[in-house]
Amino acid sequence: MRVVNGVRCIAERIGTVSCATGDCEPVPPNQNPNWTCASRKYGTLVHLDRITERNGEKIETIQDTYDFRPVAPDPAAMRVPSGFARRHDIPALPLGHR
Repeated sequence: MRVVNGVRCIAERIGTVSCATGDCEPVPPNQNPNWTCASRKYGTLVHLDRITERNGEKIETIQDTYDFRPVAPDPAAMRVPSGFARRHDIPALPLGHR
């Protein structure tokens, strides 16, 4: 358990492949710098840090969720678009096995 962006979350390494030579190969977990941190309390991704390599070029992607607070949504902003149906059985975000 870590605290990232002020939120307690579960940090886990994420799978990746390296395409540095043009042929994509899985990267072993002990050599994998990519990780996420997900909050069970809020059911959301708090942090993602991923480096991908393609044809010798490294691309780093960082995604952070911060400065948020759970509140009831504004009903006016939550209208169901025409042609779609409202469902009450939306599955929860899976957050790992720990």
